[in-house]
Amino acid sequence: MVNIDERAKEYMLEGRRDVGVVITHGFTSSPSYMHSAAKELNDYGYSVFAPLLSGHGISEDCLRNGSPEGWYMSVTDGINRLKEKGIKKVFAMGHSLGGIMSLQAAEQGRADGVITVAAPIKIYHYGRVKIFSVFGKKMFYPMNKPDGKENMFRYYKADGKSVGDLLCAVKMVKKSLYKVTVPAMIIFSRDDHTVRPESADIIYNGIRSGIKEKVEITGDHHECIVEGLSQYINKINKFIEENS
Repeated sequence: MVNIDERAKEYMLEGRRDVGVVITHGFTSSPSYMHSAAKELNDYGYSVFAPLLSGHGISEDCLRNGSPEGWYMSVTDGINRLKEKGIKKVFAMGHSLGGIMSLQAAEQGRADGVITVAAPIKIYHYGRVKIFSVFGKKMFYPMNKPDGKENMFRYYKADGKSVGDLLCAVKMVKKSLYKVTVPAMIIFSRDDHTVRPESADIIYNGIRSGIKEKVEITGDHHECIVEGLSQYINKINKFIEENS
């Protein structure tokens, strides 16, 4: 039996509206990092489900058990759970890898709207990362520095195989951006030192949504789903209200 860390377990926040949001964490992270955003959205009245991506929430060794297909299923299972509760419209929102998976849900017609936060179409040091994914499949590389958030759970290193899966997922979603036609909001920071800011432009120009907008925030906030939330949470609420 898999022992998921208590801090990393998925959760549902039931709202008073017939609109819901599946809010998905990033690579090596967990639903605990989405809790502030989930709570804010729930306070607006939305039902919110935060899935745990496959391979996450246990130990770094288990990250190898994840895959692009498994990550996508984690998101679509969340959409199904909200629909089963009678939610009529479900928005897919995600941070970093979660944003990529949210875009895939929109590409496949599974979401009624999509919101990405620091989604990584292009990353810094891509060449180095790519080499590691090819030649370091059984090795681990530090991905994050301890952030002192003891109430949250994440991995601080990742293996080459899983990094390769991440790059594969990004490539696959980028090729199909034109399939996205639902309302879309792309949130990014030009000071993000992990994701290149042109990622937002690629998404914005690649999708065919009649309603789409980019929201630029300030600061070096790749983890802006935690630190920079106050800059854009009201805009997300307005976006959902206007498109549901």
